Amino acid sequence: MTIKYLELNPREEYIYHNAEYFTAWSRQHKFEFSNLKELQDFILKNNLTRKFLIYAVYQNTDANIGTIN
Repeated sequence: MTIKYLELNPREEYIYHNAEYFTAWSRQHKFEFSNLKELQDFILKNNLTRKFLIYAVYQNTDANIGTIN
């Protein structure tokens, strides 16, 4: 599985490019990563079967940047 990136508006682009960390959310799990390389490695290592939403987090705000299906 890989990340399917969404089309981002300017606000989301800014958050994505300046993110302090990234999160992957499902209904039952939340994982935090310092960068997208860590997240990609996690996806490959764990053979994820659930749908996850991927968020970039910057200061007190976040932006949904993609999904893992």
